Amino acid sequence: RALYATALHSSGKLVDYAVLASSHEYAHYLSLTHLLPAVDPSLLPVPDRRAFFLNVYNALLLHAILTLGPPTTLPNRLALYSTAAYLISNTPFTLNDIEHGVLRGNRSSPVPFSRPPFAPDDPRLACALPADPRIHFALNCGARSCPSLFAYSGESVERELEGATRRYVEEEVCVDEGAREVRLSMLFRWYEGDFGERGLLGV
Repeated sequence: RALYATALHSSGKLVDYAVLASSHEYAHYLSLTHLLPAVDPSLLPVPDRRAFFLNVYNALLLHAILTLGPPTTLPNRLALYSTAAYLISNTPFTLNDIEHGVLRGNRSSPVPFSRPPFAPDDPRLACALPADPRIHFALNCGARSCPSLFAYSGESVERELEGATRRYVEEEVCVDEGAREVRLSMLFRWYEGDFGERGLLGV
C-alpha cells in the first residue's frame, strides 16, 4: 500500500513513474523482492495465495516498466508479459505465468496459438488457483483502460475483488436503455470463456 500511495493518482490508474523511481518506498520494495526466492506460495491457503499473486503481478509490472520503459507497441507489450519475471521459490514466474498459469488456473492466454503456461510436470503448477473471473478486474496491464491498482490482502481478498469488479463495471460498462444495449469492454471478449459459456454475455 505504501508503494502505491507514493506515486499513484487518486483514480488508481495513473502512476507517476519518476516520483516512484526516486522514492524510499520503491527502494524498500526492491529490497523485499530479493526475499521471493525463499517463498513457497503453494503452501499458502487459497485466499492468501490469490492476494499474493495479484500483488506480485501488479508490482512486477511497475518494476518492469521502470526498468525497461513502457511498451509502445503491441509486440513490445506481449514481449514484456512473457519476459518480465521474478524468482519465486527459486523458479521464474513471468507476468504471463502469474496471470494465466496461477490466477486463471493454467489456461491459455487469448493470444492465438498460445498454450497453458505450465506442463503437467511443472512444479509451478502446484501454485495454480481455481479460476476466478474477478481477477481480470484486479490486474493492471499498464494502460489507461486497465483496472485500478490496489493492494490485496488474504483475509479480505473476497471483499476486495468484489469492490474491484464493481469499480471496473461502473467505469467501463455502458448501459444504453434507449437502444436496449449493454456495451462491454474488450476484456470480456478476450476472456469470454472465463465468464461463462459462449453466448451467455452476448458478445
